[in-house]
Amino acid sequence: MQPLTYGSWSVGTISHLTMEVLKQSKNVDLLHVPYNGTALLLQAQLAKQIDSSMNALSVVEPHIRSGALRLLALAAPQRMQAFPDVPTMKEVGIGIDNGPWLGIVGPAGMPATVISQLHDAIEASLREPAIVEQTKKMFMILDYAPQSSYQDFYSSEIDRWRQYVQTAKVSLD
Repeated sequence: MQPLTYGSWSVGTISHLTMEVLKQSKNVDLLHVPYNGTALLLQAQLAKQIDSSMNALSVVEPHIRSGALRLLALAAPQRMQAFPDVPTMKEVGIGIDNGPWLGIVGPAGMPATVISQLHDAIEASLREPAIVEQTKKMFMILDYAPQSSYQDFYSSEIDRWRQYVQTAKVSLD
């Protein structure tokens, strides 16, 4: 029997690694098909060139609503208001409780005054109603963290994903 195929928006991305968690934790035979970005991944899925994918919800949402794609599970800490009947990956027994996250980084040795100014500006912008509304439309969850706790989170994420990267023999070469 042929393995099921899954697409990701590139090798080593969260869309790739999240499916590796599914593959490894449920011992499912899956074949990774990487694409160069979310648009090409979506095109391949709509053309039925792959069986499944992990793609950004903001990209696939119109196709879910039209019935062209079916949302099976969410990589999120809790169910989303927009899709209340769709379980989280954790609810279906896959050890993922958050989706992709974003962080703002700067060069090593950035002056503390500049870091402080950036933090103040970022924190203020994340409270602006227009920003809050736009992130909701993109199905993003805002969760601001100061530098010290973000650095701890970042380090723990590296440790968390390392096992899947090593087992899957992910290489960016």
